[in-house]
This record gives sequence, structure tokens and C-alpha cells, in this order.
Amino acid sequence: MPPIPVTLDEDTQKLVQQIERHQHDITTFQIPRLRDCAGPLSLQQTLAAELRDDVDRLQAQIEELELVAGDVTGPVQRQVRELVAHHTDILAQMRREMRSALLASKRAIDASSRDARAQLFAGRRARQTDTTTGKSTSDEAVLDASQQVTDGLRRTMALMTTELERSGLSTQMLKSSTATLASTTTQHDVLTDLLGTSKSLVKALERSDWLDRLLIMSALAFFALVCAFILKQRIVDRSIRIAFFWTRFLPSFGADDYDLEVLEKGSRLVTTATASVVAAATSTVAAVVATVTSASQQPSSTESLATVAQSPSLVDEIAESMSRPSSDLPDELVSAASSDSTDEPVSSSKPTDDETVAPSAIGEIVAHSTKDEL
Repeated sequence: MPPIPVTLDEDTQKLVQQIERHQHDITTFQIPRLRDCAGPLSLQQTLAAELRDDVDRLQAQIEELELVAGDVTGPVQRQVRELVAHHTDILAQMRREMRSALLASKRAIDASSRDARAQLFAGRRARQTDTTTGKSTSDEAVLDASQQVTDGLRRTMALMTTELERSGLSTQMLKSSTATLASTTTQHDVLTDLLGTSKSLVKALERSDWLDRLLIMSALAFFALVCAFILKQRIVDRSIRIAFFWTRFLPSFGADDYDLEVLEKGSRLVTTATASVVAAATSTVAAVVATVTSASQQPSSTESLATVAQSPSLVDEIAESMSRPSSDLPDELVSAASSDSTDEPVSSSKPTDDETVAPSAIGEIVAHSTKDEL
């Protein structure tokens, strides 16, 4: 029998030791006892049933060891498989020895039955002798039966011990299985968290990928527009300028239009200024006429009228008021005139000759009419 490899774990070593003890008990005790059994038949059947149960239990242990071989790898698995093969061969040999012992016990029982039958037909003397011999034989049978019962109890105790060891082994296997399940649950939770983190990272990478794509497409579009603009400036516009260079030598009518527009704006400005001057002159003349009329109605004031007519300051004041430039006009009129002249600036802010002459003429006319009335 090969030694137990030191590389096996503690549970496997205990299982191998139990198998070896069981094999030793069957080989050295139960098979020889069955082979030497000479009767009665019920005892022989009981011994055979016990031996058969022990052999089946040994086979179950060998199968359990084979399952352990499937859970390990490497050289340990090879050693366990060798042990399984070795114990399987021993089990087959034990089955053969059990059958041979059962046959030998059967032959012994048959021989004792024939001897008993021969003794029944012997003489009286032989009967007395047989009676004495039978008594001694019965005493020996009682001793043998008590010995067998003792051996059976011992064997039962050994089986109970084996079952207790097996139950302990099963408890240890349950504990190890519980620890394995707990560690598996922990690893599952860790992997679940890792998968959730990986999922969020993948989503973030997808979003950044889309943003990068948009940025790249925008950059490409901007680059294409810049290239198109450069091509337009360098090729299209230059080609058009080269193709229509002769238009530079054609007469242009833009200056005449500009001069016409300036004249129109100047005429509007002169009209506005003239209207404002006429309104101021009219108000002044009305004030003078009202003064003269009130004075003519009072005889005592004839002298005062002559004084007014002879005083050049009044006439000069009227002429001055009528000849005031547009800068001295009311703000409303100036703003109206400036709104018309915002499009093009006037070359000079001085009043024209027409604007100066018209107020002066009006002032002279008013002065002569005043003198005639006086």
C-alpha cells in the first residue's frame, strides 16, 4: 500500500486513513471469521450481511475520494487518482475473497449437517457418547456465540465511530462550503460595483467621443470655409477683376449724382432759413405797426411818433433782426434745418448772398413805409 502523499489537505488525508482502516478490518477480521463459520446457517447469513454492508460502505468512501480527485488539479490530482485506483483494486480483491469465504462457510455448514445426520443413526452407546460430546459442544457453541456477539459489538462500535467521523467530515465540508459561498457573494458584489463603474465610464467616454467628433467636424467645416474664402479671394475675385479691368476706362456718372444731391439739400436748407427769417420779420413788422397805430390815435403823442420815426436805432434793430443768420434763429428751426443736412455736410456755415440780401431789402422796405406814414 503506497504512503499517503504529504501534499494532500487534512480532510483528504483523514478520508484515506478511514478507507485504510476499513480495508484492514475487513481483510484481517471479517473475511476470516466468515470463512471459519461452521454454523448455524442464521449466523452465517448474519456475518455475510455485515461483511456485505462493510464492503458497500468502503466502496462509497472510495467514490467520495474519487470526487475529491475531481476538485483538485496538478500533481495532487494525479496522486489522488493513483490512490483511488489502488483502493479500487483492493476492493475487487476483497469481493473475491468474500465470495470464497462464503462458499467455504457454506461447505463447512453442509459438512456439519451431514455429521449431525450420521450421528442420529448411531447406536445407543454412541448416543451417550454423543450426548456427552454434545454437551461439551453446546458449551463451546455458547462460548463461540458470546465471542461472536462481543465481536459484533466491537464491530458496531467501530462502525459508529466511523459514522461519527464521517458526520464530522460532513460538518467541516458544510462550513467550508458556507465560507466559499460567503466569499463568492462578496466577489459578486465587488464585480457588480465594478461593472456599474465601468458602465458609467463607458457612457462618459461615449459622450466625450461625440463631443470630440462635433469639435473635429466643426473645425473641418471652419477650415473648409476659410479655404473657400481664400480661393474666392485669390481666384474668383481676381479673375473677375482681370476680366472687367476695362470698366475702369468708362466715364462715371456718380459725381453728377452727388452734386445734384448736394444742391437739393442746399435748396431745402435755404428754403427753411428763408421761411424762418420771413416769420421773424413779419412778427417784428406787426409789432411796429401796432405801435404806430396806437400812437396815431393819440394826438399828444405825435411828437413821440416823430421821435420814433427819426430814431435810426429802431429801424436798424428791425433790419438787424431780419438779417440775423440761421445761428440766431429758434432752436426748433435750427433742428429742422440740421435734420435735412445730416446726410451731407455743407461746405461753409456762412449765410449765402441771397439769405443776406433778402432780410436787408425787407428791412429797407419797412423803414420807408414807416417814414411815409409819419
